[in-house]
Amino acid sequence: MNNFEFKGAKGTLYKSEALSLRRRVFSEEQGIPEALDLDGKDDEAYHLIALKEEKIVATGRLNFEDNKGHISRIAVHSEHRKEGLGKKIVENLITYAKDLDVNFLYLYPHSYLENFYMSFGFTKVPDSQEELEGGHQIIRMEKTL
Repeated sequence: MNNFEFKGAKGTLYKSEALSLRRRVFSEEQGIPEALDLDGKDDEAYHLIALKEEKIVATGRLNFEDNKGHISRIAVHSEHRKEGLGKKIVENLITYAKDLDVNFLYLYPHSYLENFYMSFGFTKVPDSQEELEGGHQIIRMEKTL
């Protein structure tokens, strides 16, 4: 990745940077109510951010419950889409989960991103129904590590 620096930390380190970008992408661009994004799970999450020239350009979040990991809040600044940052964020979150011996990952992406997540080995849960959340169709996908 040209000129991008990736940093990750568990807890509140990088939380404010991640929230700032998520607000811009989810609330301002996609019209998702901010209350849906602010689910109270950021303080215990692992936040991964991508920086370019010291400005945050992408982020993703990983939460853990038992031996399961939940990938969520993948956001890429509009000026840096199509540069592979979303892919790199997901790859790094999967690697981090593997390093912690997590054996199962799941996520709830917008339905139009199904093929993107399939490229990482996620599959749509067979009996899951598309749901409308924040004005967007979402699906449940999972992956065994």
